[in-house]
Amino acid sequence: MFHGSGCYDTSGIDITRPVTIDGGTYYDGTSSRPPDGPVLPIIRIKDTTDVTIENVALQGANTDGGFHRHLVGAAGLDILSSSHVTITHVATIDTFGDGMTVFANFPTSKLPTTDLLVDGLDITQAGPRGDHDGLCRGLDTRRCDRPLGGVGRVGISRAICPEWVRATSP
Repeated sequence: MFHGSGCYDTSGIDITRPVTIDGGTYYDGTSSRPPDGPVLPIIRIKDTTDVTIENVALQGANTDGGFHRHLVGAAGLDILSSSHVTITHVATIDTFGDGMTVFANFPTSKLPTTDLLVDGLDITQAGPRGDHDGLCRGLDTRRCDRPLGGVGRVGISRAICPEWVRATSP
């Protein structure tokens, strides 16, 4: 367990084993594409199980909004082919990519993300256009009990984002 109590400067945190992160502000000041390698989300949970992220703020550098095609990979949270993931009281702010994306890790495992619980997610100024709140790309929230688009068994409550994402009943 990591108890964050300050502000941490990061260029992407890769979570690949069980962990709990409780607290802290994680800032990614990336504002241009790196010369080598991809643009990373602030936190990426990949090919793992039993991860909890709670009471956390994820701050990007897209304060002016707008579309930046080379930076759309800089999401707040990326969840890839993982299970038993809990996101509680998390805010994403000014990200170049979506607030949260959920996919299967298609290049390697292709397994769906399952047993995802999101309770209290606040997305402010996120997404490729810079003027919408992106949540759960690849997730069909109208049929959360079935693995569609690489995702299955998902519960979302108290999310501050567009109306379409709040409909979580199957």
